[in-house]
Amino acid sequence: MAIKVAICAATLDHPKSGGHQWVYLNWALGLREVGCEVMWLEGVTPGISPQKLHEHVEILKSYLDRYGLSKTVALYSKSWTGEPMPQVSIPNLVDLESTFDADLLLNLAYAVPPQLVSRFKRSALVDIDPGLTQ
Repeated sequence: MAIKVAICAATLDHPKSGGHQWVYLNWALGLREVGCEVMWLEGVTPGISPQKLHEHVEILKSYLDRYGLSKTVALYSKSWTGEPMPQVSIPNLVDLESTFDADLLLNLAYAVPPQLVSRFKRSALVDIDPGLTQ
């Protein structure tokens, strides 16, 4: 039975920055290579227009498709106050609730609301850019 890992990435605000996306993709592909089942979680900034959100998610999914990860994407609201994200119909997204049974939340995005982190059995923050936290 594969270990399930939910990776919190931070690429939706930078949809066309391949180098930025590669950081998170390296983790996802490495974990998958050692036998883990990987889910890709992206935080949505409250207030983003539904049209822009749809566009950014479709760009991300097209980028992830060549690596077999386009159907592993789930979205959550980046709001720490519970503000919901825009409601948009995007096909083939993973239901966020179903990600909470992951064995590990690997937080590569830093600013993940604590109420989301607490829904997972285990979590780990990986400091991919020490300039942000030190």
